[in-house]
Amino acid sequence: IEEINIKIYPDNTSVKEAFNNRDIDIINIESEDWNIFHEMEDVYLLQYPSRYFEFVAMNLNNPILSDIKVRQAILMGIDRDRILQDTTLGRGLVIDGPILPYSWAFNSQIQHITHNKKMAAQSLEEDGWKDEDDDGILEKTIGNKQYKLEFELLVNTDNGARYQAASHIQKDLKDLGISVKLVNATWDELKGKVMSKKYDTAMMGWKLAPNPDLRFMFASSEIKSGYNFVSYSNPELDDILIRAQNDDKGRKELSYKAQEIINQDLPYLFLYSPNKLLALSAKLKGVKPDPVNLFNNISEWWVDQ
Repeated sequence: IEEINIKIYPDNTSVKEAFNNRDIDIINIESEDWNIFHEMEDVYLLQYPSRYFEFVAMNLNNPILSDIKVRQAILMGIDRDRILQDTTLGRGLVIDGPILPYSWAFNSQIQHITHNKKMAAQSLEEDGWKDEDDDGILEKTIGNKQYKLEFELLVNTDNGARYQAASHIQKDLKDLGISVKLVNATWDELKGKVMSKKYDTAMMGWKLAPNPDLRFMFASSEIKSGYNFVSYSNPELDDILIRAQNDDKGRKELSYKAQEIINQDLPYLFLYSPNKLLALSAKLKGVKPDPVNLFNNISEWWVDQ
């Protein structure tokens, strides 16, 4: 390829129109567009792993959500495979932590909590949660105060896939006697509530750098004014994360240990990582993107005349 023209358009609709008119040869698409582009002549599609992942942030200042057994039961009660299927048509993977399989730092040995409503219900019962008044919602006395197992889940309404996932979570947890109220918000409203810690749970997503530094999400020093908006604190993890940034030789082993601790403590509920999707003109050949760079092998691209 001798020349690349990068064109800027005001919105996705304009981008799709330009591609349909073959004014451009490659575009990012969403899952809901896959079948539409798949039917087009002289077009082929590619999918590849992304660096992006979806999760539920949980405010650990909440006396209900601060209980690790509750968080484990919630995750066990959520059918993440179904969420992945319905939001991405299966184009992605269910995840158990913030570091994804493409990364050199990924620990493939961390525990995977499978969907099991029976075990989730049993775990809650063993933790003292019971439906005493037969209203379908579990209750428990914590420190001389009775709590119902209910909380709000913030979700930004301009993200259809995220709202769909939140609806699945609401339904799955209702079956366990957990009441989840979906609270619609704009992204700015949601971010404001989360950063000020005036929330119970929130649907969110992150994208990590190729060399992941997890301190921004998990370090105790980030609670007050950083992005540790779940207020998670583990001194052992704090020490490991600092050492991982200063020890090149031991960084991989330290990263593995950090993932084990995060997996055990569950300060966030990790859901899935969607694949990146591309529609390409049939004449554009040799495209092999990787999670870090769409243009990974651009020197090997060519145009079939």
